[in-house]
Amino acid sequence: MSFLFITGMPRSGTTLLDKLLSAHPQALILSQPLPLFYVELKRAFLASRGMTVFPDEKAFPMGDMIGHQYYQAGDFLRFLKEVPVEPVFFNRIVADMADYSGQYTKFVNSFHMPSDAAPTYFFELVDGYLRKISGVPASSFFGCKETFCEEFIPLFLDQGALVVMMIRDPRDVITSLNYGRGGVYGGRKKPHLFNIRCWRKSAAFVLEYKDHPRFNFLLYETLVKKPQDTMRDIAAFLNLDMLPPQVFTHELKDQNGNIWESNSSHEADARIFQSSVGKYRVHLQPREAAFIEACCYPEMRALGYETSLDPDAAVDCMKDYADTLKLERPELCGYTWSQTALAQETDRLENARQGVYKPELFIFKKAFDEIMKALFSNTE
Repeated sequence: MSFLFITGMPRSGTTLLDKLLSAHPQALILSQPLPLFYVELKRAFLASRGMTVFPDEKAFPMGDMIGHQYYQAGDFLRFLKEVPVEPVFFNRIVADMADYSGQYTKFVNSFHMPSDAAPTYFFELVDGYLRKISGVPASSFFGCKETFCEEFIPLFLDQGALVVMMIRDPRDVITSLNYGRGGVYGGRKKPHLFNIRCWRKSAAFVLEYKDHPRFNFLLYETLVKKPQDTMRDIAAFLNLDMLPPQVFTHELKDQNGNIWESNSSHEADARIFQSSVGKYRVHLQPREAAFIEACCYPEMRALGYETSLDPDAAVDCMKDYADTLKLERPELCGYTWSQTALAQETDRLENARQGVYKPELFIFKKAFDEIMKALFSNTE
């Protein structure tokens, strides 16, 4: 059976999807079993290139790939395929995850590599070792989900795995991160600009790989509004039978068979609900919502999200914006809104309007071309 990898930005519905798929009688999707493994591999890659990393913050190597953090996706793919994972490296990460709240799937069995084991490679560890440690039957459809890991998509596709990616309106993503119970799942608040640029990274990967035969993506809004139709399409993509109908009418359960009351920032409900769509209208200040839309405008257009701005109005929103969010992560002070950030963002939007592709601003040429189509269709 094929291996499935689910990813997307935090608060985009990845956990809901892994619970739905794990409700299939022949499927098991582990929820964030190795989060720090991905983080530390990315940190090692960045260090090998002399790029800036944040040693005191576990998730930040999963950055935005923008500006000075840009690198070609193929370089990371080669790193993952060519650099073996040593037992001491892997076992240290496993030990670090013992008390890490971001590891949702905890293992009862001993989870480490024998010290005399031969070094192995990323995909072999994620696929083979997770199958072994979880005791999943060979006949079951198997996979895992990890958030913030879009940059691993090329490797999974290269190794023949299937990939499903979740994406959600960036205004609702940021609302879910910063309001209600968002801190429980996302930790201390990150600057809006950091979240915006990470969302745009997600969008770039969707637009780059959307036509790949082993890649699929879901809009969160479609999943919660039309769950049966959406999951029927995903089941066909995965070559699985349709989920039992009671999954959509009864309380959802986690991988251990316990009732899962969702990890929503605003509601606690064990059933699929759509009241989380458009929640930003309740919680975000109008200037915040307009600013997020302005910075994400090209990608929102390309993904079919409703927008209220045009490019000129987007620039005006950026010029009029001032940060109101208290900085809770001093190490991310570089993402504070400033004249420098304004110049970067307006330059990016102008490049899109003029059809000037710069990889350090848009990552993928195909993603940029999709943005251009959307912007032109908006002006016709």
